[in-house]
Formats: sequence, C-alpha cells, structure tokens
Amino acid sequence: MYRKWDTNPVTIVYGAELEPVSTIPFPAVTVCPLTKSRIEVFNLTQAIEALNQNISLDEGSDEKLRTLAHVCPFLNNWKEFQDSTTEDIVLNLRSVAHTLDSVMVYCWWRSSVVPCRSITMERLVDDGICYTFNSLALDEIYRVDQISPDFLNFSNIAPPTDWTRDYGYRPGAGVDAYPYRPLSNGLISGAILVAVVRQIDNEPLCSGSHTGFKLAVHPPDEVAFTEDRFYRLDTLTTLMLDLTPKVTKATETLRNLSPLRRNCYFSNERFLRFFKHYNQINCLAECVSNYTLAKCGCAKFSMPRSEDTKICDTSRIGCYRNAFLSLYALMVRASLANKKFHSCNCMPSCASVDYGVTISKDVFHFHDFPLRLEFASEGHDPSLVMVSFRDRHYASMLRRELVGINQVIAELGGLFALLLGASMLSLAEIVYYSCVRCLRREGPKRTKIKGANRLPSRGHRIQLRVDPWAQYRRHVMR
Repeated sequence: MYRKWDTNPVTIVYGAELEPVSTIPFPAVTVCPLTKSRIEVFNLTQAIEALNQNISLDEGSDEKLRTLAHVCPFLNNWKEFQDSTTEDIVLNLRSVAHTLDSVMVYCWWRSSVVPCRSITMERLVDDGICYTFNSLALDEIYRVDQISPDFLNFSNIAPPTDWTRDYGYRPGAGVDAYPYRPLSNGLISGAILVAVVRQIDNEPLCSGSHTGFKLAVHPPDEVAFTEDRFYRLDTLTTLMLDLTPKVTKATETLRNLSPLRRNCYFSNERFLRFFKHYNQINCLAECVSNYTLAKCGCAKFSMPRSEDTKICDTSRIGCYRNAFLSLYALMVRASLANKKFHSCNCMPSCASVDYGVTISKDVFHFHDFPLRLEFASEGHDPSLVMVSFRDRHYASMLRRELVGINQVIAELGGLFALLLGASMLSLAEIVYYSCVRCLRREGPKRTKIKGANRLPSRGHRIQLRVDPWAQYRRHVMR
C-alpha cells in the first residue's frame, strides 16, 4: 500500500452524482476562412502568373504575397523567398483579411437572433485573422504588460469573466454570466452560426482543393490551435457538433502535494510569461514560441511573444515549421524513454474542461432557410454550423489523493483485523490486563494468626476470610 501511494499518490474517480451542463461554460468557437484575401485588395493568382512570366511585382503586392505565404500552406511550393527586414506581417494580414461583418452574417444564441459583432471577436491565430465566439477578453487571457500589442489591437466586447477552471462560476453568477453558459441540451440552448465567403475570393493556390472554413472548439480561456486542432466546414454545408463535456475537478487537499507528485498544476501555481492563467495548451504555445526563438532567432507571427521579439520573415517559414516538429520529436523521445521533458514541463491542469465532439454533416439549402440572411445569394457560398450539448447532465471526474488520512486508518484497521484477528476491543483488553487487572485484589488471602500452631482455647473463635467465589468454584467442580 505504501509503494502504491509513493509511486502515484493521485487517482481520478467518477464524481458522486451527475451535474447539469449549466455548471460549465459553453465552448469558444473559432471560425477561420480558408480564403485569406479579398480579390480587390490583392489577386494572388495574378501575382503568381506575373512571377512565372518574370514580371516584377510592385512593393505593395510583393509584401502581400510574402505575408500570405505564412497562412497559405501551398504557397511556398510556388516561389522561393529571400530575406527581408521590412515585413509587417500582422498589419498586412489585417489589410487583406475579410471583415467580421462580411464573414459572420447570422448568429443565433439561446433561441434568439443576435448581432454577430456583439458576441464574436477577431483574434490573431495560426491561420491569421479569425473570429471567435464566447472567448474570454484579451486582457484576461494575456499579460498586457508582456505580450506584443499585435495580439491586443482588436475590439473587445467580452465582459469580465465570472468563471475559473479551479472553482467554476462564482457564487451568485446568474444565467447571463460570462463566458456564456448553456441552460440545457439541444439547440434551444445552443449556438447557430452562418459564415459566408465570396466565390471570387477562392484561391486554390492558397488553400488547395478545400473551400470554406476551419473550425476550432476549445475552452474559453485557451488560445485556438487552428493549425492542427480543427474541423473542416465546407461551403454549402451544414455542420452539426454535438458536445459531450469532459470535466475533471480537483480536491483542495491536492494542494498539499507538490505538482511533481500529483502530476498537474492548478491555474495559479505555475507562472507563464505571456498568459495570466496556466493551462496545458497555453503552456505549450509559450514553450513552442521560446523553442522557435532559440532555434531560429525569431518567432512566428501568431506565437506569443514580446514587442521586441523579431518576427520570422517569409524566408524563415521552413525554420519555424521544422522547429515545431523538432520540439514534438524531443517530447516523444523523452516519453518513450520514461523521462520528463523539462524544457516545457507542460503538465495537465488539475481542474480541466474539454469537449468531446460528435460530427454530422448535411447539405445547406440556404435558399430555404426560414430567416433572411444578410448577403446577396449570387456569388456567395454560405456555411452553417450548429453547436449544442447532447445531454442535459454530465458525469464529472474527480482528481483526489489516492489514500487520505481517514482511509489509511480504515485500511490499517482492516489489515489488523484480517491478519491478527484484532480489533479495538482486543486493544482495550490488553490495556485492561496491563493496567487495571493488576490493581484488583482477587482470590483467597491467607492470614497468619499468632499462635496458630497451638490449639485454640475454649470459647476462642478464629475467623478466616473466605472468598465466596472460591467456594462457588469448588462447589461447581464437585
């Protein structure tokens, strides 16, 4: 039992009862268009054709082409880029990107139509400028005094948060608390988003054979990893996401153990330079950024960084992509060798919220949509996504100590009873026999009488103390 406790003092068990989904936040949903530029601002196909004909691009077009190479996975196959010290990638991305109002044209939340701009916000992620629903405010995710202003220069409509991973929603937070919480399962308490792209903006040179959007579902306090954790939302498609929460809570007694022994961190235990609260995804984002900076001398535009950190120009795209793969290779090698990879040390959060997703797809007949969509039908390809919880309740997991003080006492008592036939009554008998029994005067006591060897005189009586219990035992023996 001691070896088991010493090896892994923490266990995860099912919670005592089912909990309603209203106790956890609705997930943040990040939508990223695969079309990265508006054709009237920059025509990627024409630029590539001009380069194939050895026609030089003007300075503005060349900067935009270099910028799109960071968010178009296939663009590096068309041109080799030289070093540059004048690139302003984030500024160029914002100049060519679609506006929020032109992409998010219809939003539905809890059975009510709401303006998309009132519940969705722009974010800087791996795929450039994307749009997120139900995310925490930027100043509650990032450390404002440490992070580059590139991550903060977006409109912020999110109110102060009423929720934390470790403690859930604060007491007294109502049904309108933020981040938004579901009231029940199904679309009656879910979200419906309609996103649209223009057909003339589709660029196979950028996105390949895919059209539409990338979709990321993540907790509200995490950054979105749209490069490798996403779902595809094709144009003219309805995508239905049924959510099953995966919630792990932690007991306060775990704080008495060191993080290395319990193999997890509470949100306020480990300091992250660029993020206010710890979670594993934010830790990995910061670790990848630090590793890339050390290996390439620069960081990708979407990696958390300080204002004075150099951003990798287009000629360094291969370097930061290889650095990402190299870091994960080192982590896998350490795991296979049963060693800890101390460069990141991104252990899981003691309390966590994740969302299992079941996907179903259908054709989106937007002409038959019961409500009017804010776009002209000609030349536009809309897509619809519906997000809701499958069940009204969920079974949470509880991370707790494997053996507590009460359990130690109970198990030791059970072992004594099983192996020794002992119990608390046996212990009481030992104490009685050692301390009390010796103080009692039991049995016959002989009294030496003066002149006992002589015959007694007439009329003289000798009285002896007789033990009645001894007489009773002699009588029974007879």
